[in-house]
Amino acid sequence: MAFDAQTVLRNVPESRPRNRSRRPTLKFVRRGLNLAIVLALGPSILMAVAGVGVWAGLMDWAEGFAAFAAWASPRLALVTVITGVLALMGAIFADFDRMWLRALLALTISAATIAGYVWSRAAPPAAAAAADAVK
Repeated sequence: MAFDAQTVLRNVPESRPRNRSRRPTLKFVRRGLNLAIVLALGPSILMAVAGVGVWAGLMDWAEGFAAFAAWASPRLALVTVITGVLALMGAIFADFDRMWLRALLALTISAATIAGYVWSRAAPPAAAAAADAVK
């Protein structure tokens, strides 16, 4: 029995049925995932801008790091976690096979930022650790 390539390919079922009506939904979900990734990078960018501003002398420490690092960045990080969870849910409902990496990236960046803030709050300040070492 001879098999040619066209006969074999005709008998292979498609792995995913093509549904053209889902295309606009995918476009909006993809844009939402890209927005979630950009927002997840926001607290890190905010910290970098505050550090450069203090280092360059454009603002003093109380306005720069105290305002950005202690007040604005953790709140923005919490917003990005919520955005990352919403992006993950959007990827699950739209087409998880295509968008899982973007959703995972948005959620991972946000979770790592929150974990960094929790870890920095749990660690003893350097001055207190040095004072304890002297005693």
